[in-house]
Amino acid sequence: MFIGHLAPALAVAAVERRPRLGPLVFAALLPDIALWLLVLAGVEHVGLSPGLTAVSPFDFWDVRWSHSLVGTLGWAAGFAIAVKLVTRNARAAWLGGAVVVSHWVLDVLVHIPDLTVAGAGQRHGWGLWAYPYLAMPGELLLAFAAFAFYLDRTRPGDGRGRWATAGFAGAAVVLQLWQWLARAPAETLLAVPRSVPLAALAAIAIVVVPAWWTGDFRVPRRGRPALRVVG
Repeated sequence: MFIGHLAPALAVAAVERRPRLGPLVFAALLPDIALWLLVLAGVEHVGLSPGLTAVSPFDFWDVRWSHSLVGTLGWAAGFAIAVKLVTRNARAAWLGGAVVVSHWVLDVLVHIPDLTVAGAGQRHGWGLWAYPYLAMPGELLLAFAAFAFYLDRTRPGDGRGRWATAGFAGAAVVLQLWQWLARAPAETLLAVPRSVPLAALAAIAIVVVPAWWTGDFRVPRRGRPALRVVG
């Protein structure tokens, strides 16, 4: 899943007293950022297995630090603490942390059973990647609904806001299509080549940067304040 992970960030970005869209998109993708950095460092391991699922050939056989539930909660706590230190806003910190946790929840829906609670033991995953005619439209619908909600609650402050928004949406769609349509590997590999995590990190940056600009150049719509969070 890629573009679907952006949905919680977009939804929360319409809420009052929250981090802006850029940090929220970073939060939504933080477990993947951690994954590919840890793969580059040799701490975690991802293989390639042609035909493993209809959507993704990646075999996430050792992702205990980035994609276990406990690991994800750790990344969420770190992000929330950073937000609290920068903004002095506890509500924004909680919301940002929740967006990080949403990554694991959404991954459980699409992954085959390869995700753990604490890095070992029973593996979880509903395996929707095995059903592309469900997984692909579902992911797009989730992302587009959240994007429409964000656009309904905000407006571009000037021309830069329109261009940044278009760039963010275009980058997300193009990179998702590239992920889906990329040529499947010809052979099974226990560990992906370094080019894979480097390309994945570059793709994440291509989405996070215009998301950051979009959040900077969009404001709540006049007469339609951002949603309040009770509590």
